[in-house]
Amino acid sequence: MIRPLQYSKERNLAPKGVALVSVMALMAVIASLSVGLAWLGYQAIARTQAQRDAGQAIELARALIDYGRWVLWADGRGAAGGSSVMDHLSEPWAQVIPHSRLDQLLGPQMNAQDRSRFAAAAISGQISDEQSRFNLALIQQEDGTFSSPGRAQLDRLFLFLGIPSGQSSALIDKLQSLGRRDSVREPLPHSLERSPWVRMQQILRSDVSLSEDQRRRILEHLTWLPGVERLNINTVAPEVLRALAGDGQSELVDELIARRDRIPFRTPAEVAALTPPNSYFKVSLLDTQTSHFRMQGYAQFGLAEESFLVIVHRTGGKVSIIDRLKP
Repeated sequence: MIRPLQYSKERNLAPKGVALVSVMALMAVIASLSVGLAWLGYQAIARTQAQRDAGQAIELARALIDYGRWVLWADGRGAAGGSSVMDHLSEPWAQVIPHSRLDQLLGPQMNAQDRSRFAAAAISGQISDEQSRFNLALIQQEDGTFSSPGRAQLDRLFLFLGIPSGQSSALIDKLQSLGRRDSVREPLPHSLERSPWVRMQQILRSDVSLSEDQRRRILEHLTWLPGVERLNINTVAPEVLRALAGDGQSELVDELIARRDRIPFRTPAEVAALTPPNSYFKVSLLDTQTSHFRMQGYAQFGLAEESFLVIVHRTGGKVSIIDRLKP
């Protein structure tokens, strides 16, 4: 009589255990779905925020470039502390903008809401004289090759920059190939994609024979402008001036650099006055004004950053971007 009663109790308890397990499994599924939905929501929010930050960083970089163009425009008019007669390294355009948060840089001009919004934004930038660099267009011949004296000047420059002779010869051949007419399969207009300056930057950045230090020094001292632009004696790098002057002109180069560091030259005639009559130093390659500048820097907004590297041309009261490269 007892056994059927016990058996009935066992049968009644079994379904209760299964129900409990089922409920727990259902709760686990619901929790997993909840976590999954929360994760998808978080990803969507993070993606939207990243896109917003990236867009803000791009616009901030554009604003910084426009500000640099305005600085150069004002300098060309002799405004804002600049000189319309000559360009030198003590002018406002040559001053570096260090890494600066916008809420600290422009704090007095912002209200509390703007300061909170721009606390995550930062900028840095620099304008440099592109005509302070060795311009490969100066040594390019009509067929696109480099002249023999030009190759010698370029070889001297690489020697001053610490590039061994054998390595510099191969590098000069690579650079010369960019200007040869047969290096381009079909005629192309000067464009941002195929300009000599952009191709020069690309080949130097991808050259595995160069160390990072060698690459940095070359990029700081070499350019390829659209035309035969003269070098600015007030900003030209000493290594570039020595390479152009040639052997036996070290004393003259030292004198010119010492003079320009004390008082910038106002006209090329002042340079000619310091050059001995029997010197073969070509004053005709020098100028005291600049029309091509390099602008580089970056903008940060939140977790997004946008770098820029552009060449601008200042002429006729306009400052236009003529070359652009993604750093």
